[in-house]
Amino acid sequence: MKTPITFAMAAIAFLSVTGGARAEYRPALRTATVAYEDLDLSRSGGRAMLERRIALAVRKVCPDIPHPLRLEEQFFYSQCRKAAWDSAASQVAAASTGTQLAKATITLSGKPRR
Repeated sequence: MKTPITFAMAAIAFLSVTGGARAEYRPALRTATVAYEDLDLSRSGGRAMLERRIALAVRKVCPDIPHPLRLEEQFFYSQCRKAAWDSAASQVAAASTGTQLAKATITLSGKPRR
């Protein structure tokens, strides 16, 4: 009976010393640029190629697929992908309407919003 009590006391002492601390997940901010000056966005093939390029850029910006049990990392990963796709979508819309023709690149960032 002495051993379980000793183990419990050791665990409590450890947690009180460490404060139950764990490393907070803070992913690094990454960006990617997608060029589309060679694409005709008025055609479906050009738009499809741009979408494929954006998908590759999103994978570069948010490359680390976390373990399914690491919930905080899963949250940041999904937020990173959403932020990257959202930033690309608004720029694609501007490019498709002709308001962004001079730029001919899309820059996306995977910074999750808080």
